[in-house]
Amino acid sequence: MPLAERIPIIANVARTATTTNTSRSVNPNDDFPLRFSGNDLVSAREYEFGNTGRKMHTMILYAIKLRLNLQLFCVKRISLRLLQSTINMKRKLLPNLLVCSALLGISEAATSLPVTGGHIDGPAFGYDTVSGFEPHIHNEGGSDGAIINGVREELESEYEPDELIFVVPETSTITVSGQVYFWLPEDGQAAFNQGAPFVGIGLEELSPGDWVNGTVTLSLLSMTGPGEFLLWQDDGLGGITTFLDTLNNVNSFTLPAGTHTHYNWGFTEAGLIGLEFGISGTHVSDGFQSASATYSYLVPEPGTSMLGLFGLGLCLLRRKR
Repeated sequence: MPLAERIPIIANVARTATTTNTSRSVNPNDDFPLRFSGNDLVSAREYEFGNTGRKMHTMILYAIKLRLNLQLFCVKRISLRLLQSTINMKRKLLPNLLVCSALLGISEAATSLPVTGGHIDGPAFGYDTVSGFEPHIHNEGGSDGAIINGVREELESEYEPDELIFVVPETSTITVSGQVYFWLPEDGQAAFNQGAPFVGIGLEELSPGDWVNGTVTLSLLSMTGPGEFLLWQDDGLGGITTFLDTLNNVNSFTLPAGTHTHYNWGFTEAGLIGLEFGISGTHVSDGFQSASATYSYLVPEPGTSMLGLFGLGLCLLRRKR
């Protein structure tokens, strides 16, 4: 169609567009044909440009979404690798931890400090008219004070029964009636020579006049851990006097109140041993009294003593009474 004939038609369309949407007027220089975009009358060039813009906008949004998904995927992969590494590490460490726990008794003595030498009394007992017997561990202090967690404690101090664990060196052994025992000696020099604690039973805090006949009874109520336990003194004639013996059911003996006595302590097997001691007696004013507490003893397996003490030293916190 000749241009002259097209002009009236264009004018008509322009007027219609202006009436429909006053925000858009027709430019005679616009390309043809004209198209509607929503309520707007636009040229083909504008229409195509707008369509291209929408496509680019969609592509940009898609690219952003793709990148976010990729980042999320990477994060998930990293998290899975970290989780897998943690699982693998636990699998590798768990057997070692279980072995150490079994050898050292960490699960039961995780808050107990090791006693490896020096003079110390445990069990030891005091008495209060309100609370009754008071089981504890007593460190004599001084130049031969107990070596607790690797440090010699020269100041006299007391501890709760579960705060300390007596370490019996695996090299300290003695044979009694044909049975080999891991040994805590009754003699201070022998204990020093064996590298062992010098452990006694302390009743100094009990006044003899407060107790009928001036005596109390010490009993072994229970034992946990491997093997058998023997408590004895040398009789000076090559024999022994037995006070406690789990193998032969000797489980109690009488002691004078106000005394402090040392014995030989023997354990037939290595491991963590718990001895529950009970004390009983008739107080002249308060009547019959009794109490009990469990004390712990560790005999390391051969070759693991240094590992055991190192492990205990790392994981234990010191607590004093």
